Amino acid sequence: MSARRARTAPPDTRPVASAPPREDIPRDLPAPATWLRGPYWATARTHRTALRAVLALVLLAALLVLLGQLWLALRRDQPCGGELGLDCGGFWAQASAEQFLDRLGRLGRPALLLWPAAVAAFVAGPLTGRELEHGLHRLDWTQSVTPARWLTAKLVLAAAVAVPAAALLCGVFALAEPPGADNAGWADWTARGEFETHGAVLGAYTVLAVALGALTGLVLRRGYLALALAGGIGAALPQLAASLRWELWPVRTLTATQVDRTDIPPMMDADSVRMDWGRITATGRQVPADYCTQQTGLPGKCPPGVRITGVWAEYHPRAHFWYVQLTESLLVLALAAVLVWAAYRVLRHRTG
Repeated sequence: MSARRARTAPPDTRPVASAPPREDIPRDLPAPATWLRGPYWATARTHRTALRAVLALVLLAALLVLLGQLWLALRRDQPCGGELGLDCGGFWAQASAEQFLDRLGRLGRPALLLWPAAVAAFVAGPLTGRELEHGLHRLDWTQSVTPARWLTAKLVLAAAVAVPAAALLCGVFALAEPPGADNAGWADWTARGEFETHGAVLGAYTVLAVALGALTGLVLRRGYLALALAGGIGAALPQLAASLRWELWPVRTLTATQVDRTDIPPMMDADSVRMDWGRITATGRQVPADYCTQQTGLPGKCPPGVRITGVWAEYHPRAHFWYVQLTESLLVLALAAVLVWAAYRVLRHRTG
C-alpha cells in the first residue's frame, strides 16, 4: 500500500494558461434591436402585406407626379415648329404635360375621399374582426399580453400608418399642380376633394376611421360583416359632414341698396363662396330671392305695398378656410375619442 502511494504523482495545481483572445472576434455583441415589441411587432408582422401595399400606393402616386413634372420641365419653353408655328410636339408638347398633371390631381384628390372608408374597412375586418372570429387573439392574450394592450397595439399601428400615408398622398397630389396654375393653391376651395386634401380634415377622418373600424370589429366579431359595415359608414360620414360643414362657422353678410337690378345677387370677391342671397324691401327687411313670386305666384310681381330696394348675400370668404378646417377637425377628433372609449368599454365587457 505504501509503495503504491509513493508511485502516485501528486495532482498538478498549477493554473492552466488560457488561449489568448482573438482580435477578429467581436465581444459583447448587441442584441438585435427593433422599433416594435410584443403585440406591436406581432401585428406588423401579421399584416406586413397591407403595409407594403400602402407603401407601394404612395410610391406609385409620387412616381406619376414626378414623371409628369419631369415631362413638363423637359418640354417647357420649347418653340413650336411648322409653317404656321402650330406644331408644338404633338403628344409630347408642354400642353399635354400640363393636362396630364391636371388630370392626375383632379382624379387623385377626389379618390382620397375613399381613404377613410378603406382604413375603417381594414381595421374592422382583417385587423380586429377576423382575429376575433377565428380566435387568433387568444394566442396574444395567453402570452402576457392583456386585452387592452392588444387593442392599443391595433389602434396605434393603424393610425401610425394610415395618417402619415394620407398626409403624403395629399402632399403628392398637391405637387401635381402645374407651375403657374391659379394656386394660392386651388380655384374652388370648397369643392369636394379640394377642401379635404388641402388641410387637416382628411387626417382627422382617418383617425375617426381607425376608431370606427376597431369598435365595429369588436362589436360584430365577424370579419367580412365588420369590413362591409365599417367601410360603408366610413364612406358616408365625410359625405354627411360635407353638407353640414359650412354651418360650423358664421357667414358674412353683404348688402347693396339703391341698385339698378334686384334680380341678381350683389358682387363679391372672386374667391368667396355664396351661401344664400335675397332681396331687401323698402322697410329694410331681408327676404328670400323668390319672395315676391311666392306671395303673388307671378314671376317678378311683388304684393301691393312691397317695394324692393336692394339685395343681400351671405357668403364665406376664403379667409374662413382654416376656421372651418380646424373646427371640423376638432369635432371629428372628439368623435373619434368617444369611439375609442366605447371600443375599450366593449372589450372590457367581453373579457370580464
